[in-house]
Amino acid sequence: GMTIREYGFFGGDVQYVQGVTGDLAIGGLFHQDANPTGELLLQGYLYEVKNIPDFNKISDTRAELVGINKM
Repeated sequence: GMTIREYGFFGGDVQYVQGVTGDLAIGGLFHQDANPTGELLLQGYLYEVKNIPDFNKISDTRAELVGINKM
């Protein structure tokens, strides 16, 4: 696993793969080989970053960031 220390919001010229509708792309940035299930073609620009403070994490603590919200 990995520790997520920050997350960000993207805006601008966000583009989704064909057939994706709505304001949310799931699975991250599309790549033919590395991430064929990603629904995002172009993430636009990063306009806000939020830091996640450290807290007492146990081995079962998990976080998953899988979506990009169109602004």
